[in-house]
Amino acid sequence: MLMKTILYQFKLPLLIAATTTLLLAGCGGTDGPPSLEDRVTQNGEQNQSSMASEGTLSYDLGELPAKVNMSQADFGFNAIQLATMASSCGKDQDSTYFQTVVDQFEGAEAQRTIYTFSYQNETQGTGTYQVFMLPNVAQYKNMKALEEDFESCSNNARNVPTLINDEWLVFTNSCPKTDEASDLPNGCAEIKAVVDESLKLN
Repeated sequence: MLMKTILYQFKLPLLIAATTTLLLAGCGGTDGPPSLEDRVTQNGEQNQSSMASEGTLSYDLGELPAKVNMSQADFGFNAIQLATMASSCGKDQDSTYFQTVVDQFEGAEAQRTIYTFSYQNETQGTGTYQVFMLPNVAQYKNMKALEEDFESCSNNARNVPTLINDEWLVFTNSCPKTDEASDLPNGCAEIKAVVDESLKLN
């Protein structure tokens, strides 16, 4: 009876430690948004034929002949650019205001996670389409607030605010106009139509 008690007392801490390790592994062991490594496959590129989920962002390429590559880059906006975008929508905020916006993101060393979709068959133009995410360091609460700082009303506007939650901001890009005289598909437009329809934050 004494031996059984000793064995039980010896095994119990090991069982608690093993359980704790499993729980930490299951939740990533850390708080906050997942790292890039948690969102990107090992080689950074996938050939998608169905719904794909990278931990934070989900999308569906259906049966399109396309691949996606993920990378990171700096914030990517400056105050003059944001002021020009706002002006295209009739807003009168100047670059001084938008510098405070830029400072919020650059101060937090915010990085864009860029999804570059590439059409794999012959296509008009480059056949690439981009979606990118930014951490919501400015704590925008809804799409209206995000558009106040990032909306553009110009034709073929790039970097269009598309999705938002407490942690992430998602932007989509435009595609070149389709050349109706060409027999080739507009790969960018075909990808955009399918991806935008299925895009969501998890």
